[in-house]
Amino acid sequence: MSKEAQAEIKPKILRKSYRFALIGLIIGFTGISLASYKLSIESKEPKPSVTHKLSLGFSNIFKKTLDISIQKKELQPKPIEEKWLSSNNIGICATICGLCSLLFGCIAWIRGEHRRFTYTTLVLGFAALAWQQLLGALAVAIVVLWILGIA
Repeated sequence: MSKEAQAEIKPKILRKSYRFALIGLIIGFTGISLASYKLSIESKEPKPSVTHKLSLGFSNIFKKTLDISIQKKELQPKPIEEKWLSSNNIGICATICGLCSLLFGCIAWIRGEHRRFTYTTLVLGFAALAWQQLLGALAVAIVVLWILGIA
């Protein structure tokens, strides 16, 4: 082959590479799996029962009624310290994976790598960043399509 033919082949081969896009795909899938795992952890946490909430509410009403009748000043309540849950750490890792996937997708797009891999990497990065909102939007879309299908 002549040198001109080789020069024409090289840019096409380089343009169809997918190194950064493939790295971004792997990181994006990791981010989405971490985000979905975070949601499953949060759904397994025990929630207080309705009777417990009602009993706390009635006890607070009773205490306030007694304080008003006795005319005592209320003491300042202690600030409630929220526990740092392990699901928060997983959420931060999912966000970092989503940002890294977006970064690798942008690099792949700038380098002119294969379009399908690049766009998939970018979409996975956005999905890992906004997993909860994505599930909510998907549920709304399904309901809207169901209503339009009936009408």
